[in-house]
Amino acid sequence: MKNVDISRDSFDPGNGFSRVVWQQGRVQLDADLNEQASIMLHTLRTMMVDLTGRHGGPVAACGFRVLLTEEDLVEEVVAQDRDEVVVLLRQLERTDLIISKGRYYVDGILCENPRFLHYSQHAGGEHRGRGIEAAGCYLVYLDVWEREVTALEDQAISEVALGGADTAARLRVVWQVRTVTLRERARGFMNMNPPWPELVSGWQHRHRGALRVRAREVDSQSAAAMGEARATYRGPENQLYRVEIHQGGKAGDRPRASFKFSRDNGVVAFRVENLTDDGQTVTLREWARDDTLAVAVGQVVELVDEERLQHGGAGALPKVVWVDPTSRQIKVDAPLRKHGSREGEGLILRRWDQLPGEPRRGGLELVDGAAQIVEEEWLTLEDGIEIMFERAPTHVYRSGDYWLIAARVATGDVIWPQHDGEPAALPPHGVEHHYAPLALIEVGADGEGVKMILPLTRTFGRDAVESIPDEVFVFGGNS
Repeated sequence: MKNVDISRDSFDPGNGFSRVVWQQGRVQLDADLNEQASIMLHTLRTMMVDLTGRHGGPVAACGFRVLLTEEDLVEEVVAQDRDEVVVLLRQLERTDLIISKGRYYVDGILCENPRFLHYSQHAGGEHRGRGIEAAGCYLVYLDVWEREVTALEDQAISEVALGGADTAARLRVVWQVRTVTLRERARGFMNMNPPWPELVSGWQHRHRGALRVRAREVDSQSAAAMGEARATYRGPENQLYRVEIHQGGKAGDRPRASFKFSRDNGVVAFRVENLTDDGQTVTLREWARDDTLAVAVGQVVELVDEERLQHGGAGALPKVVWVDPTSRQIKVDAPLRKHGSREGEGLILRRWDQLPGEPRRGGLELVDGAAQIVEEEWLTLEDGIEIMFERAPTHVYRSGDYWLIAARVATGDVIWPQHDGEPAALPPHGVEHHYAPLALIEVGADGEGVKMILPLTRTFGRDAVESIPDEVFVFGGNS
């Protein structure tokens, strides 16, 4: 959870905990309350998958149906909606489609579409050039994930009665209808080329890297006399480090896979008021409360906007060369680039904490502000915290994936699972994407429009009548 000021994320489904029990007279921690919410959410989503399958919608309000003609309308569409959709269908352009409103569950996650919408409007830049404009056979599918929302993105979260104080953050379910071209015309879901598992592994590889974490072992004189060593985290306070993949791919790719890190889980971030035309001077809407949460010369920053949050990808990581707290202005050594947002709207400037070091001694090698991934070597972050990316030919890193590392002053160590006395190699803590097929369509040549090959949405409910092939029903329940 980026830009969320938590002490740590203690939820682990492998523990089998059914609830958190508060005890009288004990210290209350944010991690306990957050773990209770995670336990309940895990239970509800697992139950939905067990009862309804990996994807599906309620028969009376199933959303995300792909509509191309009036023949695609189902009996469950109520009269007022039917009239609205008929008008939309008659206005539909040759290479566009309509996505129905309603609810759909993907891996137990509730996705709600409040209105009928055109794919071209929803997909935006993705539709142009990469959507359904060229002739061919396409799979329409749903991509679902969660992202954090704080007062930076939604000011309504802050409490005006307390002077606009930041309070609790939120997690939002984000969905995106996407299309992918198939190599040849598919008659049904089971004979797609490439098949569904191959497509999913391309969007979200099964092996997206594994990380080990430790506090560097330092010999003190007394410990050395006894032949012992101790772990030493030397930071001045407790921290929640975030290691996030910046440039994805394999470790040996060009450009090389890279990462960035924040000692505060990315909470040092600011809303942008203005960005100059050259992209090198940014004016912030407010300044930091203290130097710890401010931006200083020599640090690395990143510009984030809605387009990047929706479609992912790595942005520029320029270095700060000038700071003026009075005018709230920051100048960087390379342009900050926007991705579709209007000037000053929805733009956030986030600080990252990686600094260059001596690679031969485990220091970070920075290229364009990002630390290069080197596998099977301990890399030093700061204050004794070291990480190692496990080497495996199957690992494909994905931009945006992250690990959270809790460092504690009291123990001088990090909180990290151990295996046989060594730090365990863990897959990313997130971000997990979930996918569901919606329809097979075909775009004809010579001006022909979009045709439906096979709808792939499923319904469930007391009076549900399945009108799609059994193979899709089996997939929905068991894949």
